[in-house]
Amino acid sequence: MTPRHVWRVLSGLSALTMAAAVLCTPAAPAAAQGQCKALLNAAGKAKFRPFTQAREKRGNGAAMADAIANWQRDVSAKYGSQWMLWENAVDKSFSCGAARPGRIGSWFIRCTIAARPCGGGPDNVTEIDSDPPAERGQCSDYRRDRIFEVQRLMNGCDTCNREVDVDGVCGPTTEHCLRQFQNSRFGRKRNLRADGLPHRETVAALHDYCR
Repeated sequence: MTPRHVWRVLSGLSALTMAAAVLCTPAAPAAAQGQCKALLNAAGKAKFRPFTQAREKRGNGAAMADAIANWQRDVSAKYGSQWMLWENAVDKSFSCGAARPGRIGSWFIRCTIAARPCGGGPDNVTEIDSDPPAERGQCSDYRRDRIFEVQRLMNGCDTCNREVDVDGVCGPTTEHCLRQFQNSRFGRKRNLRADGLPHRETVAALHDYCR
């Protein structure tokens, strides 16, 4: 092999090595890229129910859902709706437990949360509350954060007499429990459609029921 051939081979290997180094270098986290805001705190509460206390302490209950709703509202007011989604936030932390406002006050569950809001949210606040077209009629068509919310609410209020996995996925259990709540006396009073879908009316009714 001539010296010229050796030089060409070495040059090719060097280029491949540099390309591999670029591909294998992990992307900088969103916070390092300046895509996330400063830490923001919020709190939420829900009615104390002894049989759902364990779920609440794990952050899988109504108090956590209320805290996240308050956090998103505060973030939207401070930075805009594109920063408001909890599932996009980083450096999350939470603490949930039983609390009592005073000597004669009743017990309740309180959650305090903190996280750095990041981008990727809706262009306006109404978008996060909007429902997909009625003709589609599938639970999986709804926003993932909406499904997280109803799962936490149903757990904290024990609307289904079982714990629902808080995974943001519309599985058979989530749909069954939604339909059961919608068809309950409270749901019928609110004129909810018993279709197992997490539409806005059902979310509002769950929040009222949990209070």
